[in-house]
Amino acid sequence: MSDEPLLVDGCPLCEIIQKKINKKIYYPLDKDLKESEFIISECPWCGKPIVIFRDHIPTILHDQWGRMIYIIRKTFEKPKINKNTHRYREHFYCHIEVD
Repeated sequence: MSDEPLLVDGCPLCEIIQKKINKKIYYPLDKDLKESEFIISECPWCGKPIVIFRDHIPTILHDQWGRMIYIIRKTFEKPKINKNTHRYREHFYCHIEVD
């Protein structure tokens, strides 16, 4: 993985990664995004947690998905991951339902 994420101007999800949209960040808390494959933030549209892969790509590898699931489960109690959110098809992300 390169040091800098692959981002696209005008993509709202890339703007969250770049922290241009100031919302609560659940992960990473204590390290720079350059060292993380994804970010878990508050969705600016619905307020629910959202996990966004750091690069502007539509799909991720199986091992990347596994690492993402692991962190989601460590961060939230009994999370439900909604992969059926398709507003931005060119950038991988999922909403996280929490009780």
